[in-house]
Amino acid sequence: PNIQNIRRLTGIRETFIPRPGYVFADCDYDVAELRALAQVCINNFGRSRLGDVLNAGHDPHLSVASEIIHMPYEDCVALKKREDVNDARQLGKVANFGIPGGLGIRSLVLYAKRPPYNMDITEDEARALKANWMKAYPEMVEYFAMIDKYTRENGTDGTAFPTLQTLDGKN
Repeated sequence: PNIQNIRRLTGIRETFIPRPGYVFADCDYDVAELRALAQVCINNFGRSRLGDVLNAGHDPHLSVASEIIHMPYEDCVALKKREDVNDARQLGKVANFGIPGGLGIRSLVLYAKRPPYNMDITEDEARALKANWMKAYPEMVEYFAMIDKYTRENGTDGTAFPTLQTLDGKN
């Protein structure tokens, strides 16, 4: 089971019980995955717009939303509770957590349908979402090129990456 992201349905999390005298500790770092991705881009390309967004204390999902609805970020912040802005922010989450993991268009459509998003998007909308995400974070073009180069050079299908080395082979 995925114990890194246990579903919140009643009865599931309660099945995990620590041994007597012990407790489970849990922490949730704010967008840790995106922070790590931004750092990878900074380390490899010397820059990251995603990193700039995070370092400025801005909402990375709203940053993507501003591209989706063609509205300045500051206006999105002011109108965050408005339905179209909120829906675009939810799509931003789908993009931010789905695309970096390598989801293709069809998989992105299916991913958007799953909880917690519960959004129905078409393949054309998924293509537009990916394009807007790439506009928000243009370093991702280089990131995916780097991943593609690595997998081609090492004869993998992208599922086997080094665990104790950087992509350039240095420790």
